[in-house]
Amino acid sequence: MRCRGNRIARRAVFIGAVFFLLLRAAFALGDVSVSFTPAAPRAGDYVDVTVTAGGDVKGIRYRLSMDGEKIFQSKKDESRLTASFRPRKEGIYTLEVTVTLEGNRSETASVTIPVSGSAPEQRGQDVIYSQMDGWWSRVVYSKDYKRTVESSGCALFVVSHALQRMEIESDAALPDRLAWDYHKCYIEGVGTGTEALITQTSLDFGFETEHLPVRTEDEIVSFLKRGDMFSLGIVKNHVVLADGIDEEYRKIHIVDSAPGVTFSKLKGTPVYVRAGDGSWQAISSADGIPGIRWFFEKSQFGGAGYWLNLKDCAARGMRLIRRPWLILAGEEGEKTVSADWFGTVQSSVIEDQKAKTVPTSSLNWFCDGTDSPRQLGVVTKERVTLTHRNGEAVSKYRPIPWGRVLAVLRADEERVYVFWRGVFGYLKRSDVKLTGVPDQDYSLAVISGEGKRKDSTVRGYREKGGKGTAVAEWPVGTEVAILERANGFCLAEGLGCRGWIQEKYLQPVSDGDQAGLQR
Repeated sequence: MRCRGNRIARRAVFIGAVFFLLLRAAFALGDVSVSFTPAAPRAGDYVDVTVTAGGDVKGIRYRLSMDGEKIFQSKKDESRLTASFRPRKEGIYTLEVTVTLEGNRSETASVTIPVSGSAPEQRGQDVIYSQMDGWWSRVVYSKDYKRTVESSGCALFVVSHALQRMEIESDAALPDRLAWDYHKCYIEGVGTGTEALITQTSLDFGFETEHLPVRTEDEIVSFLKRGDMFSLGIVKNHVVLADGIDEEYRKIHIVDSAPGVTFSKLKGTPVYVRAGDGSWQAISSADGIPGIRWFFEKSQFGGAGYWLNLKDCAARGMRLIRRPWLILAGEEGEKTVSADWFGTVQSSVIEDQKAKTVPTSSLNWFCDGTDSPRQLGVVTKERVTLTHRNGEAVSKYRPIPWGRVLAVLRADEERVYVFWRGVFGYLKRSDVKLTGVPDQDYSLAVISGEGKRKDSTVRGYREKGGKGTAVAEWPVGTEVAILERANGFCLAEGLGCRGWIQEKYLQPVSDGDQAGLQR
């Protein structure tokens, strides 16, 4: 009887254990749920989803529908318990998640997501667009193109990111508007032509660019310190924006609209994120970027920022996107203007599409590596050639004559980086005399012509006494500054150039008599 009782006891224990395991499995299967934030999303908002499961998850599949109509359904198992999507319009959305656990057991949980209203357009100096979030999969360049901004528009996001960091608030700076307005920059089978897009938008939005990529590290540092940006071809067929540099000038901040594309192709190039204490952490996948979203509709990561080594960026070559760089200070505050020509005393700027002469002292620009934030250069050779950084001549322009005044944005022991007639380029340091914006007042005069016709001109010469080569030619009525006087001759500066002229051709101007003078 004792043996039989033991067998009965052992059997009871076995049955109890089996029942416990089945009960545990049942609880595990019944412990799958899905939640979302924000609680009241709008069309266009990021909706972040969290899946919880009481067991080891082998895979998750997502199914999204709106008002009973399927929008998306996973074709393969995913491993992510957190995911996101962007509802395209108002309605009642249902998100179902099917979780596969150990033993190939699966359970489906669902949540209803009411979407009401529309979120404002994503814009601002800190915006980072997510090219692969599903939102852009139906945005085409124009009715003539079937390609979407999602599949072919990384350059559009680079330009939009740059424009918004320049505080250009126009709707024309948004990615979908750029796609529509510049659809001719699209190249079938390739995508958006980055060079064509940047060139065209620079003309329309007033920023500067250059044809040749920048590959020199000290130049890249100089430009980024000044607030310029770059388009960077980080991997094949994908470009990103470089918009900043760290305090030690060793790492460049990258804004990437599709980091999943980057990390899938980026081999051997270290990528970093920065901790709250300022330390650097190397990462090998987009998963390592804090706060990054993963979108289940495309199985892709959203836009994010991270850091690359300066030397790695320089080796790839970077296309300059220069912020509007010239600021005019006036009674109504500071205003961005375009440069026409420069003088040490007076300069001409374009404001509201009109040229006007202003005191050079009212203008601000910056030159890295010099003691003064504002530097000018006066050409001291007969004819000098403006070049690109590789020494190639800027073929569009003739040599610059002696006495021309240029704005200097950068200077080192060998070269100066200057603005001249709408372009930037390099001159030898030995060919230019650097000078600051003078504090003292100079007397002003008008080219009178001394009996000449009103439509005639007066020449200025390189040397005193009206000798040597004529280096300037001013129409009668032009206002000039008098820099020096000697034996009946004056060194005059006007319209961005200098030359010696006979004093008889100059009529002094008082402060109250300058209205109506030729600018």
